[in-house]
Amino acid sequence: MAHRRSVLLLCLLVLLLLVVLVLAVGPSHLISNGRDGIDRIKQLAEDRTVLVALLVTIGGVVSLWYTRQRLKDSANRAERFGNAVERLGNESLDVRLAGVFALERLSNDSAAEYRSVVETLCRFARDRSVPSTVPAPLDVRTAGAILARRRELRDPYRLDLRGANFSEARDLSKARFGGANLIRATLAFADLEKANLVNADLAEADLTGANLAGANLTGANLSGAVLTKANLCEAVLRWTELDEANLTEADLLAADLFGASLYRATLTGVLNWPVEDWQIVMGLSTVRGVPAFPT
Repeated sequence: MAHRRSVLLLCLLVLLLLVVLVLAVGPSHLISNGRDGIDRIKQLAEDRTVLVALLVTIGGVVSLWYTRQRLKDSANRAERFGNAVERLGNESLDVRLAGVFALERLSNDSAAEYRSVVETLCRFARDRSVPSTVPAPLDVRTAGAILARRRELRDPYRLDLRGANFSEARDLSKARFGGANLIRATLAFADLEKANLVNADLAEADLTGANLAGANLTGANLSGAVLTKANLCEAVLRWTELDEANLTEADLLAADLFGASLYRATLTGVLNWPVEDWQIVMGLSTVRGVPAFPT
């Protein structure tokens, strides 16, 4: 589509140059040398009128062709979208997977369908998820992986993945889940290494055993989340809400907890607590299983 627009733009520029060239030079070459004075001026005017009419006709044909192509492309996208959505409801796993990948291709081919595709994949992940199922269904994990690697536009869509089950998903490293709604989502044992979860809402999410090494959780809401045995090494948890979260045996080696809130959180058996941050973490007086802090 982008290539076609570039070709059309080039054609229009060439046409414009031809108009300028023909109007400025062309008619004078079409007039015999025997004509001069008023006859020459009239002939020039007539020739320019004919040439302008011809160029306008050509421009109209090009415009009509372009409009027809746009309508054809729009109809094609609608057909592709409809076919892909229809596959998502099929009983066959292979057919559903084909539908998921078809939607990804469509979103890559057309910015106009981007939001519709993202919303559809989010709804598919929510509707097909079964809580506490480990691992999550393959088609749901695949939809999650596609959403994680989606291209982000200037006005990124806030993913709505409430209650989605991506347990044991292995394709979520460097996921683009910034600002996503992941309330009560299941991400147990998922690989979220270096994921972007800035300002994401993970309240009451299940992140048991999840790999969050190097993940950016700045400003995220993890209130009531389960992070038992989660790998949070080098994770950025600045100003993160961890109120009533369960971090039993979580590994916090080199994690950044500046300004994090841990009111009534459970820290039993936490590994590698970042001692240098203990004074700037809020709510430590209310936590359970407090690590040993310097006096």
